[in-house]
Amino acid sequence: MVSSLFVVTGASRGLGREVAVMFGRRTEALKQAKPFFVLLARGAEGLKATKEQILNVSPDAEVLTQSVDLSKVPECSNTLREAIATISSGQTFDNAILVNNAGIIKPLTPVLQIEPVDFMESFSLSVLGPLELLKAFNKVNSQKKTVVNISSIMALAPRDSCGVYSTVKAASDAMHRSLAKEESETYRVVNYSPGPIDTDMMTEISTDHPDNYERALWREARQSAIRPENSARKLMYLIEKNEYKNGAHIDIFDLDEDGEIIR
Repeated sequence: MVSSLFVVTGASRGLGREVAVMFGRRTEALKQAKPFFVLLARGAEGLKATKEQILNVSPDAEVLTQSVDLSKVPECSNTLREAIATISSGQTFDNAILVNNAGIIKPLTPVLQIEPVDFMESFSLSVLGPLELLKAFNKVNSQKKTVVNISSIMALAPRDSCGVYSTVKAASDAMHRSLAKEESETYRVVNYSPGPIDTDMMTEISTDHPDNYERALWREARQSAIRPENSARKLMYLIEKNEYKNGAHIDIFDLDEDGEIIR
């Protein structure tokens, strides 16, 4: 039977939670061997709730939760290594999947008003922390390894007062493309843009954006936002079909309902 390890950051809520639960539901439906999960986020209570949801759909799953702030580099490095080593020690998996999902939309400010301390917090959370996690994940013994970087259309097309977010997402995309190029024999890598999803981040930007016009646009977009579980489902199918170019940036609107790449 296929044995799998899933490592998900930002797993305490929103898309990260839905991705983790979707993996649990899928392994149960396919009657695979007991899945292993490492769930990472700042919020311990949210992680506990995610663990409960996974066990509801996959009762035999082994789930480790670890509260960690990925923006605190290098302090988080040992925590990440220990968390992954704890659950993977002595194990050889058929499949190991890492989903780098942590990120923050703030500060919402024009480029020329960005404060370095705010930039570095976002950069550490989206780039340096995930880099440390990649190095820890590299120690896992698995026949197949997949890394998903949760990206954004703003990595390709910036929006007003979202310069920090756009910059760190573009940098994260580039780091994961580099991984795909350098480690193509070992890793399958995809930068996945999940679309305008109905999460706390969407609420923040539609409420706190400093520009009235942009704020109105975001509020309008929120009315038709994609449910996190729908985006998570498409991502799961995309990974399973495994037809994307290694390191590619794939937008949710590039996929049909079954995760087939249509454009």
